Amino acid sequence: MKLSRILKSLWPWRRWSCLNALAGGARVHSSVCLMGSTARIRLGRGTSIGFHSRLAAGSAGQIVLDERVWASSDVEIETNSEVHVGEGTTIQRRCTINGSTRIGTGCIFAPNVFVSSGTHPFRVTPHIPIREQERKLAASNKGTDALDRPVWIQDDCWLGANVVVCPGVTIGKGSVVGAKCVVTRDVSPYSVVAGVPAKTIGQRLKWNPRNSISADRQEDHPYILSGRLVNTTADRPAYIEASMDTPICIVLSVNRSNTELVFEWHASAPARVEIGGFSLSLPTGSGQHKVTFAPQKVVGEIHYYTVTVGDPSASAVLRIVFFSIV
Repeated sequence: MKLSRILKSLWPWRRWSCLNALAGGARVHSSVCLMGSTARIRLGRGTSIGFHSRLAAGSAGQIVLDERVWASSDVEIETNSEVHVGEGTTIQRRCTINGSTRIGTGCIFAPNVFVSSGTHPFRVTPHIPIREQERKLAASNKGTDALDRPVWIQDDCWLGANVVVCPGVTIGKGSVVGAKCVVTRDVSPYSVVAGVPAKTIGQRLKWNPRNSISADRQEDHPYILSGRLVNTTADRPAYIEASMDTPICIVLSVNRSNTELVFEWHASAPARVEIGGFSLSLPTGSGQHKVTFAPQKVVGEIHYYTVTVGDPSASAVLRIVFFSIV
């Protein structure tokens, strides 16, 4: 393994990686180290990675950079699970992203941002060394999952210089995180936070979810927390797109206990869709469904619904035109 890492850091491998990325429409500086096979490091068309950066996907890891991601110099991304960076996100110099991390579209990372899902336990058995606590926890029935708490930074977030994002944190869509913040808890969508630990000091907009979402209503877009939003054209309505790589997460306001979720869909291939733990098989084509689904999370009258696309067709793309609670 060490020999493989040494070989992949040498100029011939770096040069081959550069040319291979260029063939796929991405630009990678010849000084960049890509540690992992092309199947485990996927670079979207228009993506650019600056000099002395390093992307390392372990034997069970995967790094996905969607289209038009821009990474400056000395950026480090390392994982043995998955790091996914959304379309149009920019990552400035000396940023570090580790572990199980999902970053949305159009995010802005200032220099020296540190994001990690990994942690070292020190309170499990406080009187023994931290490394020994870590080994005991990894060997327990909780396994290594107890040491890895995924991080999710949703679309349109701006993280200032020297921000630290701790394990298990979700930074809500549209949030602004001030320079030198240490984010230890979830951040609500469209919040402005500052300090150590980070605290809310303002809002970008009034957070007021409604009981329906339509992709062609711009005022509804803040309540689409993830999913590829495709705007209206002359020959088609707007829609939210989900695939195996990109789930849809929406927020709806619900003021009663018994609810049904209505949605209009189009599937490019047969797909299995999961919403709130409920599995639904959709054929190729279009349709409308009205089903009672359990939300992923409930905060007061706010319900979070996640739509995930799985097998049977890994290439299936699901397009949702609207969601509504009835």
